[in-house]
Amino acid sequence: MLGTQPIIQVLAIYQAFNFGTFYLLISGFPLLWEGRYGMARGQASLNYLSLAIGFLIGVNICGPVTDRIYASLKRRRGLGVDEPGVPEFRMPLMVPASIITPAAIFLYGWSAHAKMHFMVPNIAAGLFAAGSIICYQCISAYISDAYTLHSASASAACAFLRSTLAFIFPLFVPALFGNLGYGIGGSIVGSIAIVLGIPAPWIIWRYGAGMRGSSRFAVDEKV
Repeated sequence: MLGTQPIIQVLAIYQAFNFGTFYLLISGFPLLWEGRYGMARGQASLNYLSLAIGFLIGVNICGPVTDRIYASLKRRRGLGVDEPGVPEFRMPLMVPASIITPAAIFLYGWSAHAKMHFMVPNIAAGLFAAGSIICYQCISAYISDAYTLHSASASAACAFLRSTLAFIFPLFVPALFGNLGYGIGGSIVGSIAIVLGIPAPWIIWRYGAGMRGSSRFAVDEKV
């Protein structure tokens, strides 16, 4: 399915990139906090809380807001409470999240480069985590709605790609941040996030129904 389904290819690549970037940040935290900011190991480890808080905020925003948007779009289409909406109704919240994510990466890279107050890169890391988990949940919900009976296989295809990038991305830390610096390294990652992430929800909203209609695995409801 990863090789034949354009929907999975568009969404899985972006989901995998975000997942890989998360592991990139985790792997780079010791280099940043202990090496650049001179924190002791115990003190430096507290900065991981920024990611945890960001994920917690993102999760608690995504669920209720996505449900409200989904219900609102169903009403606009004249669908009843018990009638299912179309999978594309899961995409709107991904639009701001896909903008927040690269913006947070840029902020993280250049604030670390300038060695600003340690809270600034922490806030950036938290924003990235929040935006990333919102995108993750929107994509997962869309994949489940779009592929229904084949959702386990579709989700497994996404999981395979994101697990692969989660393994590969930490290998880039020394070259990315150590050689290029946090500003340029973060700008490279942020630029890729813009190219992959910002078009993704618009592509799925505009062409998702057509791609589902041409697939033998996906459902065929129209927006």
